[in-house]
Amino acid sequence: MKKLSFVLSILLVILIAFAGGDGKKVAIIKLKKGTATIIASDGTKTKAAKGLWVTQGSVIKTEARSFVKLSFIDKSTMNIGPKSEMKIEKFSKDEPGVINVISGKIRSKVTKDYLKLDKDKSKLFVKSKSAVMGIRGTDFAFTMNKKTGASTAVLFEGSVVFNRITDNNRKLDLEKIVNRGRRIKPGQFSVVRRNMKNPTIPAKMSSRQIKKLEKNENFVSNIKSSSKLRTIARSIVPPGLSGDLVSNDGKSLEQGISKVVKVKVNRAKKVLDEKAKIESKGFANGDSIKPVDGAIVHIESGTV
Repeated sequence: MKKLSFVLSILLVILIAFAGGDGKKVAIIKLKKGTATIIASDGTKTKAAKGLWVTQGSVIKTEARSFVKLSFIDKSTMNIGPKSEMKIEKFSKDEPGVINVISGKIRSKVTKDYLKLDKDKSKLFVKSKSAVMGIRGTDFAFTMNKKTGASTAVLFEGSVVFNRITDNNRKLDLEKIVNRGRRIKPGQFSVVRRNMKNPTIPAKMSSRQIKKLEKNENFVSNIKSSSKLRTIARSIVPPGLSGDLVSNDGKSLEQGISKVVKVKVNRAKKVLDEKAKIESKGFANGDSIKPVDGAIVHIESGTV
């Protein structure tokens, strides 16, 4: 009888070990406001508290006017906004992690040293039921509206690629889905909706709105953030020319060559300016929709 009890105890320990993503600790709660719950993969519920470790496979659920700040094992951070639900499907130091935003909003800063992969490979995948984003940069926000199925991506710093998840591509590798998507630049946003074949072409967000979003990392209006505003620099160097040529001081090139370069730069810049002027107004061309630059976006619903 004792031997049987011992065997059963061993089996119970093994089952517990395999539950909750094999119990692998991947993030620790650094900050918590209001009410939030951690739901392990075996269904066990625990009240979120500062200092609590979260295992792979867990779901973090926040209530109204509440948020949780996580610090992952690679020192990346993630803020889960009010009335949000997020699952850590996979996270390790060896391969890209997968975060599933079931509903609500997240804001994350991925450490630059996380997974020293090729610059065109995703370090982390953030997905919802309708969209997936491959993270190749550092600071971004991602939202999922459970009622409308709309997902919105906003980039503050770095580089991300954003695409829609459909029944046709759902079984594909996430990297393959991402590679066919829209590359978003700092200061831009893109939206995916159920009735759209592709994400909107990335557009500049209202400077006032993006500054407010950047400061409000926790998505709670009465929480003061110490985040400093960043200046988003835009290069005026036309494609195919180096900065050295454009900033020529006359010493590195002979005067004749300098004049030729200047003419070519002016022509290229004129073409780019005309193209940018047209695109900045926004357009709809078949499955390609480009919101007007400077638009204000309701990130919770994806309404521009």
